[in-house]
Amino acid sequence: MKPNFPSVLIRYVLCLLVCYLANISVSQATISGVSQLHNGTDYCVSGNNYSVRYDNSPYFFNSNCTYNINGYVPSGYYVVVYVAQVTTGGVGVLSSSLYIDSKTNLNSAPLHFTGNGKVILPYQMNYAMCLGLKNTQTNDIYIFVSSNNRPEACSAGVPPSPTPPPPPTSCSINNSNTLTVDLGTLERAKLPTDPAAGSVSQKTIPIPVNCTGGAVSVKMNLSYTAITVAGKSVVKSSTNGLGVGIIYNDQVLAPGANTPLQFNEGANQLNLSFITVRDPSITLADISAGAFSASATLVLTQQ
Repeated sequence: MKPNFPSVLIRYVLCLLVCYLANISVSQATISGVSQLHNGTDYCVSGNNYSVRYDNSPYFFNSNCTYNINGYVPSGYYVVVYVAQVTTGGVGVLSSSLYIDSKTNLNSAPLHFTGNGKVILPYQMNYAMCLGLKNTQTNDIYIFVSSNNRPEACSAGVPPSPTPPPPPTSCSINNSNTLTVDLGTLERAKLPTDPAAGSVSQKTIPIPVNCTGGAVSVKMNLSYTAITVAGKSVVKSSTNGLGVGIIYNDQVLAPGANTPLQFNEGANQLNLSFITVRDPSITLADISAGAFSASATLVLTQQ
Protein backbone atom coordinates (compact mmCIF):
# COMPACT_ATOMS: atom_id res chain seq x y z
CA MET A 1 0.00 0.00 0.00
CA LYS A 2 1.33 3.41 -0.94
CA PRO A 3 1.63 5.99 1.87
CA ASN A 4 -0.80 8.91 1.63
CA PHE A 5 1.64 11.50 3.03
CA PRO A 6 2.15 13.37 -0.27
CA SER A 7 -1.58 13.98 -0.75
CA VAL A 8 -1.88 15.23 2.83
CA LEU A 9 1.06 17.54 2.26
CA ILE A 10 -0.53 18.92 -0.93
CA ARG A 11 -3.80 19.61 0.84
CA TYR A 12 -1.88 21.34 3.63
CA VAL A 13 0.07 23.51 1.19
CA LEU A 14 -3.12 24.43 -0.67
CA CYS A 15 -4.78 25.36 2.59
CA LEU A 16 -1.86 27.59 3.47
CA LEU A 17 -2.04 29.21 0.05
CA VAL A 18 -5.77 29.85 0.27
CA CYS A 19 -5.46 31.21 3.81
CA TYR A 20 -2.64 33.50 2.78
CA LEU A 21 -4.56 34.92 -0.19
CA ALA A 22 -7.66 35.44 1.90
CA ASN A 23 -5.70 37.63 4.30
CA ILE A 24 -4.15 39.98 1.76
CA SER A 25 -5.16 43.50 2.82
CA VAL A 26 -6.04 46.22 0.33
CA SER A 27 -3.85 49.25 0.92
CA GLN A 28 -5.72 52.47 1.63
CA ALA A 29 -4.94 55.57 -0.40
CA THR A 30 -3.29 58.22 1.71
CA ILE A 31 -2.14 61.80 1.85
CA SER A 32 1.27 61.88 3.48
CA GLY A 33 3.93 64.46 4.30
CA VAL A 34 1.43 66.78 6.02
CA SER A 35 2.83 68.99 8.78
CA GLN A 36 2.24 68.30 12.48
CA LEU A 37 0.67 70.78 14.87
CA HIS A 38 2.58 71.97 17.94
CA ASN A 39 0.22 73.08 20.67
CA GLY A 40 2.07 72.29 23.85
CA THR A 41 2.34 68.76 22.46
CA ASP A 42 2.94 67.60 18.90
CA TYR A 43 0.20 65.73 17.04
CA CYS A 44 -1.40 65.16 13.66
CA VAL A 45 -4.70 67.04 13.36
CA SER A 46 -7.75 64.78 13.43
CA GLY A 47 -11.49 65.17 13.62
CA ASN A 48 -11.17 65.14 17.42
CA ASN A 49 -8.83 68.15 17.52
CA TYR A 50 -11.56 70.75 17.69
CA SER A 51 -10.16 72.99 20.44
CA VAL A 52 -6.68 74.35 19.69
CA ARG A 53 -5.72 77.02 22.21
CA TYR A 54 -3.57 79.93 21.12
CA ASP A 55 -1.97 80.42 24.56
CA ASN A 56 0.05 77.24 23.88
CA SER A 57 1.71 78.98 20.90
CA PRO A 58 0.22 76.71 18.19
CA TYR A 59 2.09 76.30 14.93
CA PHE A 60 2.60 73.67 12.24
CA PHE A 61 6.04 72.30 11.45
CA ASN A 62 7.50 69.86 8.92
CA SER A 63 6.67 66.28 9.74
CA ASN A 64 4.97 63.33 8.08
CA CYS A 65 1.34 63.06 9.15
CA THR A 66 -0.67 60.61 7.05
CA TYR A 67 -4.42 60.60 6.31
CA ASN A 68 -6.80 58.40 4.36
CA ILE A 69 -8.73 60.04 1.52
CA ASN A 70 -11.50 59.00 -0.88
CA GLY A 71 -13.11 60.48 -3.98
CA TYR A 72 -12.14 62.76 -6.87
CA VAL A 73 -11.12 66.38 -7.34
CA PRO A 74 -10.87 68.45 -10.57
CA SER A 75 -7.52 68.44 -12.36
CA GLY A 76 -5.07 71.00 -11.05
CA TYR A 77 -2.28 71.79 -8.61
CA TYR A 78 -3.14 71.33 -4.94
CA VAL A 79 -1.63 72.25 -1.58
CA VAL A 80 -2.61 70.93 1.84
CA VAL A 81 -4.23 73.65 3.97
CA TYR A 82 -5.64 73.98 7.46
CA VAL A 83 -9.04 75.63 7.85
CA ALA A 84 -9.60 77.23 11.26
CA GLN A 85 -12.79 78.94 12.35
CA VAL A 86 -14.60 80.13 15.42
CA THR A 87 -16.16 83.51 14.71
CA THR A 88 -13.74 84.34 11.89
CA GLY A 89 -12.08 82.03 9.41
CA GLY A 90 -8.49 81.38 8.50
CA VAL A 91 -6.80 79.26 5.85
CA GLY A 92 -3.08 78.48 5.92
CA VAL A 93 -0.90 76.55 3.46
CA LEU A 94 0.91 73.54 4.94
CA SER A 95 2.71 72.02 1.93
CA SER A 96 4.21 72.50 -1.49
CA SER A 97 1.95 71.95 -4.49
CA LEU A 98 1.22 68.63 -6.20
CA TYR A 99 -0.63 67.98 -9.47
CA ILE A 100 -3.74 65.76 -9.25
CA ASP A 101 -5.61 64.57 -12.34
CA SER A 102 -9.42 64.53 -12.26
CA LYS A 103 -9.41 60.91 -13.44
CA THR A 104 -7.42 59.85 -10.39
CA ASN A 105 -9.41 57.94 -7.81
CA LEU A 106 -7.92 59.26 -4.58
CA ASN A 107 -8.88 55.99 -2.93
CA SER A 108 -6.19 54.19 -4.93
CA ALA A 109 -3.50 56.79 -5.50
CA PRO A 110 -1.19 57.70 -2.59
CA LEU A 111 -0.31 61.41 -2.63
CA HIS A 112 2.90 62.57 -0.98
CA PHE A 113 3.28 66.25 -0.19
CA THR A 114 6.26 68.12 1.25
CA GLY A 115 5.71 70.38 4.25
CA ASN A 116 6.63 74.03 3.75
CA GLY A 117 8.21 74.80 7.10
CA LYS A 118 6.92 76.47 10.24
CA VAL A 119 3.39 77.91 9.90
CA ILE A 120 2.15 79.97 12.86
CA LEU A 121 -1.61 80.17 13.41
CA PRO A 122 -2.61 83.82 13.08
CA TYR A 123 -5.41 84.44 15.60
CA GLN A 124 -5.46 84.60 19.41
CA MET A 125 -8.46 82.40 20.08
CA ASN A 126 -9.60 78.81 20.38
CA TYR A 127 -9.76 76.97 17.08
CA ALA A 128 -11.93 74.42 15.39
CA MET A 129 -9.64 72.73 12.89
CA CYS A 130 -10.03 70.96 9.53
CA LEU A 131 -7.60 69.94 6.80
CA GLY A 132 -8.20 70.08 3.07
CA LEU A 133 -6.76 70.10 -0.44
CA LYS A 134 -6.80 73.59 -1.98
CA ASN A 135 -6.76 74.04 -5.77
CA THR A 136 -4.18 76.77 -6.41
CA GLN A 137 -5.96 77.97 -9.57
CA THR A 138 -9.58 78.10 -8.35
CA ASN A 139 -8.94 78.34 -4.57
CA ASP A 140 -11.59 75.64 -4.04
CA ILE A 141 -10.98 73.53 -0.91
CA TYR A 142 -11.78 69.81 -0.58
CA ILE A 143 -11.92 68.77 3.09
CA PHE A 144 -10.43 65.41 4.11
CA VAL A 145 -10.25 65.91 7.90
CA SER A 146 -13.36 67.43 9.50
CA SER A 147 -13.78 68.81 12.99
CA ASN A 148 -16.24 66.48 14.69
CA ASN A 149 -17.61 68.91 17.26
CA ARG A 150 -17.37 72.11 15.22
CA PRO A 151 -18.50 71.29 11.66
CA GLU A 152 -18.85 74.99 10.84
CA ALA A 153 -15.05 75.10 10.76
CA CYS A 154 -15.21 73.16 7.49
CA SER A 155 -17.76 75.42 5.78
CA ALA A 156 -15.00 76.90 3.60
CA GLY A 157 -14.76 73.62 1.67
CA VAL A 158 -16.54 70.48 0.53
CA PRO A 159 -15.53 66.80 0.60
CA PRO A 160 -13.99 65.27 -2.55
CA SER A 161 -16.65 64.11 -5.00
CA PRO A 162 -17.58 60.39 -4.86
CA THR A 163 -17.65 60.36 -8.68
CA PRO A 164 -15.20 61.76 -11.26
CA PRO A 165 -15.94 65.37 -12.27
CA PRO A 166 -17.16 65.80 -15.85
CA PRO A 167 -14.32 66.34 -18.33
CA PRO A 168 -13.65 69.96 -19.31
CA THR A 169 -15.24 71.06 -22.56
CA SER A 170 -13.45 73.00 -25.27
CA CYS A 171 -13.98 73.91 -28.91
CA SER A 172 -11.69 74.86 -31.78
CA ILE A 173 -12.85 77.09 -34.65
CA ASN A 174 -11.72 76.28 -38.19
CA ASN A 175 -9.14 73.86 -36.75
CA SER A 176 -7.50 76.87 -35.04
CA ASN A 177 -6.58 78.33 -38.45
CA THR A 178 -7.25 81.81 -39.80
CA LEU A 179 -10.35 81.89 -41.99
CA THR A 180 -9.87 83.55 -45.38
CA VAL A 181 -12.97 84.39 -47.45
CA ASP A 182 -12.52 85.11 -51.15
CA LEU A 183 -15.42 87.34 -52.24
CA GLY A 184 -14.46 87.07 -55.91
CA THR A 185 -14.63 89.75 -58.60
CA LEU A 186 -17.36 92.34 -58.02
CA GLU A 187 -18.83 95.09 -60.16
CA ARG A 188 -19.16 98.41 -58.34
CA ALA A 189 -22.51 99.38 -59.86
CA LYS A 190 -24.12 96.10 -58.79
CA LEU A 191 -22.99 96.23 -55.17
CA PRO A 192 -25.97 96.41 -52.74
CA THR A 193 -26.37 99.33 -50.36
CA ASP A 194 -28.13 97.28 -47.68
CA PRO A 195 -26.35 94.25 -46.14
CA ALA A 196 -29.68 92.69 -45.20
CA ALA A 197 -30.99 92.73 -48.77
CA GLY A 198 -28.83 89.89 -50.04
CA SER A 199 -27.40 89.68 -53.52
CA VAL A 200 -25.12 87.73 -55.80
CA SER A 201 -22.21 89.16 -53.81
CA GLN A 202 -23.25 87.20 -50.70
CA LYS A 203 -21.13 84.16 -49.97
CA THR A 204 -21.86 81.53 -47.28
CA ILE A 205 -18.94 79.73 -45.65
CA PRO A 206 -19.35 76.58 -43.50
CA ILE A 207 -16.87 76.96 -40.64
CA PRO A 208 -15.91 73.73 -38.81
CA VAL A 209 -16.21 73.81 -35.03
CA ASN A 210 -14.90 70.77 -33.14
CA CYS A 211 -15.76 70.30 -29.46
CA THR A 212 -14.54 67.86 -26.84
CA GLY A 213 -15.85 66.93 -23.41
CA GLY A 214 -19.57 67.14 -24.21
CA ALA A 215 -22.14 69.60 -25.52
CA VAL A 216 -21.14 73.24 -25.18
CA SER A 217 -23.19 76.43 -24.86
CA VAL A 218 -21.32 79.49 -26.12
CA LYS A 219 -21.81 83.12 -27.01
CA MET A 220 -20.43 84.27 -30.36
CA ASN A 221 -18.90 87.73 -30.43
CA LEU A 222 -17.38 89.65 -33.33
CA SER A 223 -14.82 92.40 -32.98
CA TYR A 224 -14.12 94.72 -35.91
CA THR A 225 -13.82 98.34 -37.04
CA ALA A 226 -17.24 99.27 -38.36
CA ILE A 227 -18.87 101.61 -40.84
CA THR A 228 -22.63 102.08 -41.04
CA VAL A 229 -24.51 101.16 -44.20
CA ALA A 230 -28.33 101.32 -44.30
CA GLY A 231 -28.32 101.67 -40.49
CA LYS A 232 -26.36 98.47 -39.97
CA SER A 233 -22.76 97.94 -38.87
CA VAL A 234 -20.46 96.25 -41.38
CA VAL A 235 -16.72 95.61 -41.41
CA LYS A 236 -14.75 98.58 -42.72
CA SER A 237 -12.62 97.60 -45.70
CA SER A 238 -9.37 99.00 -47.05
CA THR A 239 -11.33 100.73 -49.83
CA ASN A 240 -13.23 103.89 -48.97
CA GLY A 241 -16.99 103.36 -49.21
CA LEU A 242 -16.85 99.55 -49.15
CA GLY A 243 -17.77 97.30 -46.27
CA VAL A 244 -18.42 93.63 -45.61
CA GLY A 245 -21.49 92.51 -43.70
CA ILE A 246 -21.29 89.31 -41.65
CA ILE A 247 -24.62 87.49 -41.41
CA TYR A 248 -25.84 84.66 -39.17
CA ASN A 249 -29.41 83.36 -39.35
CA ASP A 250 -30.34 86.28 -41.62
CA GLN A 251 -29.10 88.79 -39.03
CA VAL A 252 -26.25 91.21 -39.69
CA LEU A 253 -23.86 90.83 -36.77
CA ALA A 254 -22.82 94.07 -35.07
CA PRO A 255 -19.47 94.35 -33.30
CA GLY A 256 -19.66 93.40 -29.62
CA ALA A 257 -23.08 91.76 -29.90
CA ASN A 258 -23.38 88.33 -28.26
CA THR A 259 -25.15 85.55 -30.17
CA PRO A 260 -25.98 82.35 -28.22
CA LEU A 261 -24.95 79.09 -29.91
CA GLN A 262 -25.10 75.42 -28.97
CA PHE A 263 -22.59 72.85 -30.20
CA ASN A 264 -22.60 69.09 -29.71
CA GLU A 265 -19.55 67.06 -28.80
CA GLY A 266 -17.54 66.26 -31.93
CA ALA A 267 -17.82 67.92 -35.35
CA ASN A 268 -20.13 70.91 -35.82
CA GLN A 269 -20.63 73.51 -38.52
CA LEU A 270 -21.13 77.26 -38.14
CA ASN A 271 -22.56 78.87 -41.29
CA LEU A 272 -21.67 82.54 -41.72
CA SER A 273 -22.49 84.63 -44.77
CA PHE A 274 -20.39 87.52 -46.06
CA ILE A 275 -21.71 90.28 -48.30
CA THR A 276 -19.87 93.21 -49.85
CA VAL A 277 -21.83 96.48 -49.68
CA ARG A 278 -21.17 100.07 -50.65
CA ASP A 279 -21.97 103.25 -48.82
CA PRO A 280 -24.59 105.05 -50.96
CA SER A 281 -23.24 108.40 -49.79
CA ILE A 282 -20.02 107.64 -51.70
CA THR A 283 -20.24 108.04 -55.47
CA LEU A 284 -19.26 105.09 -57.63
CA ALA A 285 -16.42 107.11 -59.13
CA ASP A 286 -14.93 107.58 -55.65
CA ILE A 287 -14.85 103.84 -54.97
CA SER A 288 -11.46 102.63 -56.14
CA ALA A 289 -11.24 99.56 -58.32
CA GLY A 290 -8.80 96.80 -57.38
CA ALA A 291 -8.23 94.43 -54.52
CA PHE A 292 -9.51 95.26 -51.04
CA SER A 293 -9.43 93.56 -47.65
CA ALA A 294 -11.37 93.57 -44.41
CA SER A 295 -10.80 91.74 -41.14
CA ALA A 296 -12.73 90.77 -38.03
CA THR A 297 -12.08 88.61 -34.96
CA LEU A 298 -14.56 85.88 -34.01
CA VAL A 299 -14.63 84.78 -30.36
CA LEU A 300 -16.67 81.93 -28.86
CA THR A 301 -17.03 82.20 -25.07
CA GLN A 302 -18.26 79.18 -23.14
CA GLN A 303 -21.20 79.80 -20.82
